[in-house]
Amino acid sequence: MHTNPSLLTRVSACLKTVGSIGVALGLVFGVSACSSDEEPDICSLSSELANADGSSKNVVADSRKIATKVNAVEAPAEIKDEWAVVVDYHSTLADKLDGAADDDQDAYTNAVIELGDTLDADEMNQASKKVTEYVDNNCGG
Repeated sequence: MHTNPSLLTRVSACLKTVGSIGVALGLVFGVSACSSDEEPDICSLSSELANADGSSKNVVADSRKIATKVNAVEAPAEIKDEWAVVVDYHSTLADKLDGAADDDQDAYTNAVIELGDTLDADEMNQASKKVTEYVDNNCGG
């Protein structure tokens, strides 16, 4: 089987960028666990986001769950714009996975590549940084 080295490089770069963002966001949200009866807030999203790097067996299902949780959070005014960037990222990824099987790693990889082509990594990194600062300063741990 012949593999295109430039495609492998592109996939690797996209997964690295998106994985880094997922890990950064996971560190943000790994502050405390959220009970299933509570409405999630910026301080109580579960630590599952720390694992949003595409390594889960059910990566598509996990991505959909994350998008649902992130969309349910009403961000504080101080980080409203940055939170919108986070929501957009996770919503767009979930949309790109529409119709894929819960464990379809290829669909996830392709969605990440497509998202990586359109993602403003600087904007996402800045948003993640500001959200992290907010959580560090305002949430108990």
